[in-house]
Amino acid sequence: MEASFVLLVVIVVSVLMPVLLYNSLVSKKNAVHNALSSVDVYLKQRYDLIPNLVSSVKQYMQHERELLDQLRASENFLHLQKTLKRDRGAHIRRKKSIQLCGHRLQQRP
Repeated sequence: MEASFVLLVVIVVSVLMPVLLYNSLVSKKNAVHNALSSVDVYLKQRYDLIPNLVSSVKQYMQHERELLDQLRASENFLHLQKTLKRDRGAHIRRKKSIQLCGHRLQQRP
């Protein structure tokens, strides 16, 4: 009787071990598949955000271009006024232009 009990245990263990091993391998395969899918989703989301980044950079470049054009225009105007003679109005306009540029610097997008 003990021999038949031992034989029964050996048969049950020999049948259950491959089944449990197979289930373990399948669950690990599914975990790897889910992890790769998550990485793929994150990469697609980042790729979809690239146009927004490009748009923001273009807006920033436009802002900087306008600011530099204003500074250049005010410096040219000041240089012109220096050549014609110092003018109180030119000084006031330069001061206002610089204040406007400073205000625009604070309003960066």
